[in-house]
Amino acid sequence: MPLNESERGELREALHKMNNALNSISMQAELAKLYTEQNENGKIQEALEIIMSQCRQCSAVTQSTRNLVDERE
Repeated sequence: MPLNESERGELREALHKMNNALNSISMQAELAKLYTEQNENGKIQEALEIIMSQCRQCSAVTQSTRNLVDERE
């Protein structure tokens, strides 16, 4: 059964949120790598905290998307 307009909108929003989080994770990982080379331990910790937060965001989006799919079954 195809998705209705509301469901497509929810799915687009979920994918957009996940893409934003993944972009942030990638950027913070690059910064952490640079900070490692410069022995910037405080900045490394901050970058890793952001990465963990964005991973939790991805997990939440994945779960909400899974719930949307499960509702369709």
